[in-house]
Amino acid sequence: MNLEDLLPPPAEVDLGRGKLLLNGLDATQVAKLILTYKDQFLMFLGSNGTNFDGLLLTAPEAVLDILAMAAGMEPQREKFRKIPVAKQLECLTVVYKLSVPDEKKFQESLVGLLATLKSVKVEESQTQTQLPLSAAPLPTGSTTSSEPDTDSKK
Repeated sequence: MNLEDLLPPPAEVDLGRGKLLLNGLDATQVAKLILTYKDQFLMFLGSNGTNFDGLLLTAPEAVLDILAMAAGMEPQREKFRKIPVAKQLECLTVVYKLSVPDEKKFQESLVGLLATLKSVKVEESQTQTQLPLSAAPLPTGSTTSSEPDTDSKK
């Protein structure tokens, strides 16, 4: 038996002039999305897990990545901007259903995921507070001003 025989079949979404074939996202793709769009996913996952309208408004770039990944067309990511909003929402719903076959178990696992993401966010903000950018050493020959260094030319 082949692994592909065990996986959920892809789903089609009719875009008008053709159908887009979508697959569920794998763990690597989900991790990449969450790490890239952490703040937006905290809001999305913290709501009810299926607020795609909010995701579309707060993270349109994430939506492009999700659709391109699910379609296996990541190099053509920018072309997904042209899909009408209603169809993007339909595609997101399909990808979610394919990626999360057991929504109850997924929602239960979100508690740990959200806690981990929030702790990473807290650690990052503490690190930024401990060493503000202005306190970081500058490379030799750099100035802290955006103005040209006129003293060195005198």
